[in-house]
Order: sequence, then structure tokens, then C-alpha cells
Amino acid sequence: MAGKSKGPGGETYIAMSRCSADGVPDSTFDTEGKVLKQFVLHDFANRIALQADGQIVLVGQRGTSNGWSTQAPSAYRFHADGTPDSTFYLDGQRPFNYGAAPSTTPGAAP
Repeated sequence: MAGKSKGPGGETYIAMSRCSADGVPDSTFDTEGKVLKQFVLHDFANRIALQADGQIVLVGQRGTSNGWSTQAPSAYRFHADGTPDSTFYLDGQRPFNYGAAPSTTPGAAP
């Protein structure tokens, strides 16, 4: 499973955990069956997929300020043991920055 965890200063971490079929934390996944990873001030995942080769892909959001004014959709990839895949874009993370939204002013040119 994957999601987010808040730190004491309000920062946000990607949170992942893996359990065996009977619900026991998998000690081969990091060391306690859980991973907390922060690439920038705020990172979190809201979707998870498992690739055929065992790599874990997460998609979510990232933000570089407390006001989330610089948030962007992001993808993350981890090895089966929970460590970031450093061969995936920028040390395991891929932010997608689309720039400002187009104007919605009536009569404005598209």
C-alpha cells in the first residue's frame, strides 16, 4: 500500500508498506516492512502499480513550498526492496510541470 505521512514540521513523505499474506510486515521491504521517502518538501502517492520485473511505480503529487503553490503531478519508481530506482529520471522521481493554466477569460484567444 502507498500514501503519505506527515512529519513534525508539516512536511509530507511518501509512505509505503508491504505485508505477507497473513498481514505481517515484510522485513525484506526496507527493514520493517515500511518505507518513508521524501524527495522535496512534500511528496505523496495516491496510486500504486507493480511492474512485471517487481519494480514499484507510484503516482501522486509533490510540492516545494508549504502553501503547495508549486505542486505538480509526479511519478516515482522504487526497487522491490523499497529503495528508490536511481535510473528512473531523477533518482527515482519524475515531476511533471505543466506551467500556468490557460486563461478562461470570456473572449480570450485560446
